[in-house]
Amino acid sequence: AAAFTALARRPNLVGRLVVAAAATVLGVGVVAGLFALWDSALPLGWDVLGYLALVGGSFVLVQLALLRLLGLRAMAVLGPLYLVAPAVAGQVPELLDPAYRTLLWSWTPFRFSADGLRALVAGTSPDAAQVWVFAALAVVGLAVLLLPGQEREPDLADGVVDVGVDQADGLPGAQRQHTA
Repeated sequence: AAAFTALARRPNLVGRLVVAAAATVLGVGVVAGLFALWDSALPLGWDVLGYLALVGGSFVLVQLALLRLLGLRAMAVLGPLYLVAPAVAGQVPELLDPAYRTLLWSWTPFRFSADGLRALVAGTSPDAAQVWVFAALAVVGLAVLLLPGQEREPDLADGVVDVGVDQADGLPGAQRQHTA
């Protein structure tokens, strides 16, 4: 537990890769468990688990890369993406308004993950372009994580100021008045 706490406080390259791998494995495990609970007759073979690991790993690596590059400001990108995109990706494109289909559905990577998983469940293989999109996302995210960069240290205090209270003239009191 102490080693994990040290990794969380000051993440280095190994720490970031451990977090990425753990989040990927945990995410795939949760999705596979929900998948099996939803319908145990659906195929949950190594091809489905591998595709889920590719999709989950690529999303985790992109998130970590954005957080490393932008810090907390990355939430301005990730928040709307994760709030809007899954709802759009689950829709049948023909039922979407043409504006939504062009502006949201056409570019969201969640669409590729949903389409690929549907293909695997139906017994066919996902489109090669879908696999390449996630492989490219994973490579870019991993490259950003592997880039050497100056690790930020917390700002230290400029100095220590002694603050004292004169015992004869203490802090102000209620001055014998009732509270408002």
